[in-house]
Amino acid sequence: MSPHGIRSTAAALLASSLMLPPVVAAARGPQRGQSTDDEATTCAGVPPTPSFPIPREAVVSVSPLYQHLRSGRQLSGATLLVRAGPGVETDWLQRAFRCQIARCSVHPAPEGCPLAVQGTRVRVEPAGQEVRVQLWSDYAGAGPEIFARARLLGPDAGR
Repeated sequence: MSPHGIRSTAAALLASSLMLPPVVAAARGPQRGQSTDDEATTCAGVPPTPSFPIPREAVVSVSPLYQHLRSGRQLSGATLLVRAGPGVETDWLQRAFRCQIARCSVHPAPEGCPLAVQGTRVRVEPAGQEVRVQLWSDYAGAGPEIFARARLLGPDAGR
């Protein structure tokens, strides 16, 4: 598939609402109060998407993400397991995810979006035929909020 075809596929999937890139390095978007110039730089070439960057139906499971501290274990966010889509360029999806975090920092975010919690960071990596997405924040109290919002994206939401 040509690079243009891959980007077209990725853009179509983005428009459907929920996508995640398999990348090992953590990505962190601008923090609250950053300028729209930062958003423009981060989002260059990424089409607008109204919500979380992966389709809800692609989320296989949502589980708590813990950070181990000297004082014990602390809920720091959520791990989502997502079905990978065919023909999706991972670098492009990483950019889309970072862009959505940046957009959430300067524009009103969709209600309940875990990317809108202050200081949200993301790490996306391959997990066999699926993709593992870790969302967390180092801000006190943000981890439980990220997990609560991420659970609303899972297959058991609303049950």
